Amino acid sequence: GNLGQDACNDCISNSTQQIVAYCPNATDAIIWYENCQLRYSDTYFFGSLDVNHSSNWRWT
Repeated sequence: GNLGQDACNDCISNSTQQIVAYCPNATDAIIWYENCQLRYSDTYFFGSLDVNHSSNWRWT
């Protein structure tokens, strides 16, 4: 996208803090914001489309 470097860094920093707070013991998690997405997993997912990922929505 057209997101500037500072805004991108802020988005990833905030995502990292939030995903740890909301999913402290998870081995797999995804968090979406308007400008970025952060995902981590203990299984390899790079280049894979996951259409079956279960969702737990938390709105703040």
